Parts: sequence; C-alpha cells; structure tokens
Amino acid sequence: MDNLESIKVHGITPEDLKKGVSPKEACERFLEFSRGCLLVGYFVYIDIAVMRNLIKDTCNGAFYPYHLDVIDLLPEKDQIPTLEELTKRLNLPTSTLHDALEDAYMTSLIFMKLIKRFQNHRVKELPLKV
Repeated sequence: MDNLESIKVHGITPEDLKKGVSPKEACERFLEFSRGCLLVGYFVYIDIAVMRNLIKDTCNGAFYPYHLDVIDLLPEKDQIPTLEELTKRLNLPTSTLHDALEDAYMTSLIFMKLIKRFQNHRVKELPLKV
C-alpha cells in the first residue's frame, strides 16, 4: 500500500506520525487499554496476528486477548459475505466511505445486530476465542 492509499484508509498523514508517541509507548498504552476487553471484529484474527507481532517486536510482550469474530455469529457460514454485503443483508445503513474508522463502525453495528439472537445464552455459549 503506498502513502496515498494508506492516508485514504487510515486518515493518518506522515505529519500526524511525527506528532505521535513512540511505537513502544503506543504499544504499552494499547496493552493497558485492551487488558480485560473483548475484541470484536470482522476477520479479527488478522488484526490480532498483526498486533501480536507488533507487540512482540516493540514491547517484547505477548498478546492473547479474548476475541469474537462477527462472522462466527452468522447462522449460516457457507459463503462468507463481504462487510458491505453483510450490512445490506442485515438492513443496516451502508456507506461509500471505506476507511478504518467507517469499517470499525459498520462492524460494531453488525455485532449489535447479530448478538441479539444470543441474548438468552450464557457467555460461555458465545463463540469466544483466545
């Protein structure tokens, strides 16, 4: 991904990076922030693998969070839909923006819609992973 694509997806410019904290401090802050949290995402295992490598390399630490992929909440998993297809299928608002923040927002809406069918279940019955 080149700089222009990266800026479009993440909204972070090279100037923003100059104003940021060191990678080690960001790593430590993230570990503190995420401690005890359930991470939810769409193909979340990819994000967790990236974070594990960054944390290992930057903080010399380990990262094994509880996580849940919204795909695992789907009643049928024969064909995995794209994020956009899933929002349409669930009658959620769609967006023409395809950046990190918008994708996170859409994933949260999908999670809230899909988790409803588990409202009378125990936590241990959810498809949580570590």
